[in-house]
Amino acid sequence: MPKLSEARGSAGGGVLARSSWSVAWLRAMLWAVITKPEESMQRVLSTVTACMLALTLAGCGKSEQSAPSAAAPGTAAVAAAATAASFARLGDTDRAFVAEATNDDAFQIALGRMALEKSSSEQMHDLAQRLVDDHTRMSDELSSIVGSGAADQASAAMPADKALQLRNHLSPLQGDAFRKAFIDVSIHEHHLAVALFEHEAKNGYDKALRNFAREELPALREHLAMAQAMLEAEGPAPQS
Repeated sequence: MPKLSEARGSAGGGVLARSSWSVAWLRAMLWAVITKPEESMQRVLSTVTACMLALTLAGCGKSEQSAPSAAAPGTAAVAAAATAASFARLGDTDRAFVAEATNDDAFQIALGRMALEKSSSEQMHDLAQRLVDDHTRMSDELSSIVGSGAADQASAAMPADKALQLRNHLSPLQGDAFRKAFIDVSIHEHHLAVALFEHEAKNGYDKALRNFAREELPALREHLAMAQAMLEAEGPAPQS
């Protein structure tokens, strides 16, 4: 007769396998929603409904002993399905905004943390801290609107060119050289961010995203003003 521990191990392996398959399938579905905007909302909702029904029926066949271990994966899978349906309602303009805003948040947070470590002035420290605090808050707020899973799929990681800029161009610099590069990058990136959020605030289709862009514009403009003030404090470039 198999030992109880062996039976539990076998059951646990089955739950993990089913859970991994469910999560992988739902991630694939979410990615398809993002990359195929032509897919109709009715089809997406039908798929989500079928997924949730399958998960419910699968849960009904489990014993009381296995139910606690299976509850968490099932809940996570249903939540992921709901996220897919939520993100599917967005049009191309709003999806592009979510992806670019998520990318910008990741870059600005990493830049701010690097600047905090290399800070050489109070102005620089203040701006770096604002970048970390404000863009972390903005990232959390954006995730609450579209769902964290949707934000992750829209922009799974920092763009390669931005990661290379941090690692190869900014990270090796110290002192005045880093401060000047930090100022230049902050001004450039915040000109782009302000333009991105202004466009969404005026042209976005989703009301929650329009409001989010409108409400966050003052913070982005303040970051830009702080970086420009640091540039002015540097004084004119020496004549060669």
